[in-house]
Amino acid sequence: MEKNHILFFVISAFIMIVYYFFIAPIILPNQQEKRKQAERKTVVDKSSSTPKMTNEEFKSPGDIVSDTEGAKVSSTHTEKSLGLAASKSTTIGVETEKYKIRLATTLAVPLEWSLKDYPDRSKDQQEPLNLIPRTTVTCLSIQPLDNNMKLDWIESNWAVKGDFSDIKLTPRNSKQSLTFYRDVGDVLRVFKKFTFYYDRYFVDLDLSFENLSDNVLTTPLDESGYELKWGPGISADLLPHEVKSGAISRYGKKGVFAYTGEGNLKEKLEESEESASIKWVGITNKYFAVLMLPDPKLEAEYKREVSGEETSKGVVAPNASAVLKIKPKGKQTNLFRIYVGPKIEKILKQVEYRSTGFDKPYPSPLLHKIVDFGWLFFLVWPMLWVLNGCYKIFGNYGIAIILLTVIMKIILFPLTRKSYQSMKDMQRLQPEIAELREKYRDDPQKLNQATMLLYKRHKVNPFGGCLPMLPQMPMFFAIFSLLGSAVELRGQPFFLWIDDLTAPDEFLLLPFTLPFLGNSLRILPIINAVATWFSSKMTGTAPAADNTQAKMMQYLPFIFVFMFYNWASGFVLYWLAQSVFTIGQNLVTKKMVKDEIQENEPEVPKQKRSKLSK
Repeated sequence: MEKNHILFFVISAFIMIVYYFFIAPIILPNQQEKRKQAERKTVVDKSSSTPKMTNEEFKSPGDIVSDTEGAKVSSTHTEKSLGLAASKSTTIGVETEKYKIRLATTLAVPLEWSLKDYPDRSKDQQEPLNLIPRTTVTCLSIQPLDNNMKLDWIESNWAVKGDFSDIKLTPRNSKQSLTFYRDVGDVLRVFKKFTFYYDRYFVDLDLSFENLSDNVLTTPLDESGYELKWGPGISADLLPHEVKSGAISRYGKKGVFAYTGEGNLKEKLEESEESASIKWVGITNKYFAVLMLPDPKLEAEYKREVSGEETSKGVVAPNASAVLKIKPKGKQTNLFRIYVGPKIEKILKQVEYRSTGFDKPYPSPLLHKIVDFGWLFFLVWPMLWVLNGCYKIFGNYGIAIILLTVIMKIILFPLTRKSYQSMKDMQRLQPEIAELREKYRDDPQKLNQATMLLYKRHKVNPFGGCLPMLPQMPMFFAIFSLLGSAVELRGQPFFLWIDDLTAPDEFLLLPFTLPFLGNSLRILPIINAVATWFSSKMTGTAPAADNTQAKMMQYLPFIFVFMFYNWASGFVLYWLAQSVFTIGQNLVTKKMVKDEIQENEPEVPKQKRSKLSK
């Protein structure tokens, strides 16, 4: 690789490092805090219509807001009360091919939702990753919006209808339901039915309301509606070295979002959209998402709810919840579909809205919009398609990354060859340019005219070595986005000690800590630095290179060790592969350019240098 190519990639990588590790941690928390303050103000302004209610036994003077509406308390206090109830509640386990769930019987909410195919990498034991934060007990909870109903609602517990035993689905028993119910006052019974599928990441949820009286029942629930929410938070899926460093989340698209059916996902709706019908809402971390799809007929609304205090570390959007606001029209059953799983396009496209069976199928919910590769998505998606295709053939994503690197090298070879040839053309003209500088050192205008005439006569573009590099910049950022965001690479091994391409390689744990590096010995960044050094040695100095630039190139391999030490091994593998292939590419390019020069040189008549002054 030419040294200016190396410098270009180094500067690009340096910009990304500075942003993700120094600028983003400062900017993003400030932006999030501003949003939290605004949302807390909104919650206070609207407290008269949507406060949390609780039982008398949980009242305290500091919690009471008003005596006229009866026992209003903070959402934090309510969640603590629910946490106490959850700790005393019995649970029912559900296990399928994809997940394990534990549901609290008295709350009718999941306390654990673990994905069996994805281990929790923050722990030494290979336990499935649980996406419900440890302190959260309100995922898929429902709450009436009418204040008059809340006291009756909270005073009643859920009960299980039918069998009270764990559920384990098999290919033969591929579908099973679990129903909870609760009586609200003397006239209303609410049913909450979960339907599980053996080989699917989604769960179906039915909410039904039954009139227990002999009269036509009209409750405040019909007018004001209820809320269905997930949160607060979703587990951040941290790596061991991130846990040790005290990190609370990972870079990438994360948080609470809603989709209105148009445009991109939105974290916060505009004022004109607050009452708009929502297609689906969800909360996401870097690799996984929880999405709630209401029946489009429900015309659900969206609210980003912020609780009063932070939950434990290692939780994305730790005090935020995704909330659906439903206003039932009549007593019909309300249908929902809940997706809890990886952000894989193929899987997400298979998830549809639930249909009642009487209407035409609804349009696709477009859940794959939750997979965000940034503004270069049009380059990243083809790369991901090639990467998955190579994996299907060889069964190893490390080999797939190497093959993707080869394909990119082949695509960019004409540009690389053009850049190299322009550099050699400039090198051949350096003696004549030096003479012109000496001759016209007191007349810059004539020097410029003579130099441009020299370039024109020899058909050399002075910018020819730099321009071909510009199209490579989007390719570099696209591969960075792909290898840093694709869940397909999570937990995938390459060979020997490289057991996860989305985590740094760990060859050996040291009994001491290295400054800025930690206590792990990582071999891949060191091998990459050696390959970069060897590649730079094979390349001649660029025509415009000065002593400072030449010295900088000598230290680049050492800089690479520190730059890539804690980066994902998949990205370091890509950089290593492209460095190795660049060595071979340079040998081929040198031979091709040399042969062309030998063939064309006799045909070019020697110009008298004295004519350059005319």
